[in-house]
Amino acid sequence: MQLVRPIAPEAVLHAASEGVKRFLSAGDRRLAVLSGSSKGEQWRERVFLLGIKPVIGGIPLEKAAMAVGWRFLVRDGSGEFAASYVTEPLRGGRPRLVGISHGKRLGPYFDASERIEGIALAQTQTERHQLRTLTIPCLLIEAFWLVPESGESGFIVPFISMIPEFANMPVLTVENFLETCKPLAEDRQAADDHIRPVAGMSYGWPPK
Repeated sequence: MQLVRPIAPEAVLHAASEGVKRFLSAGDRRLAVLSGSSKGEQWRERVFLLGIKPVIGGIPLEKAAMAVGWRFLVRDGSGEFAASYVTEPLRGGRPRLVGISHGKRLGPYFDASERIEGIALAQTQTERHQLRTLTIPCLLIEAFWLVPESGESGFIVPFISMIPEFANMPVLTVENFLETCKPLAEDRQAADDHIRPVAGMSYGWPPK
């Protein structure tokens, strides 16, 4: 299976490189890496958000998942990780940088972005697949969504999850992935119905 990584529009790249200058001081070493003025390993991911109700209702993923933005993952020469998040605007709007994070907790995200290439090559499918990142915040799931260019149902490769079936980045059909998620989403919805949300609580994107 050949992966096609997303190409960020120029407006998104500009928002990412210029936006960090408002978040970080001139002496911060992360500034040079995140703005692109210094060399570093980088992965660019287009992020799609899936809410809890579509999972429960069985809405097809291609209709339910919403493009929300881009994540730029960077590892500098010293091995430090950083990430920036750019929102994808509605029609007519401008992309903007909305957050920066750093530290070792980004390591699994970076490692997964490296591993997905080998995982895809090990598959028998010959068709090209677009690489997307799928986040389901209410279930604490992050996964790669491999979308075939033919438009047929693709595959999901979870890389952040507390669900045992999703350990070690298995390659699942979209249908099998959502079937596993559905009862967990139903349990979460039932629990949320009995809990008053805490002020400031958010299950959206980008992560807080």
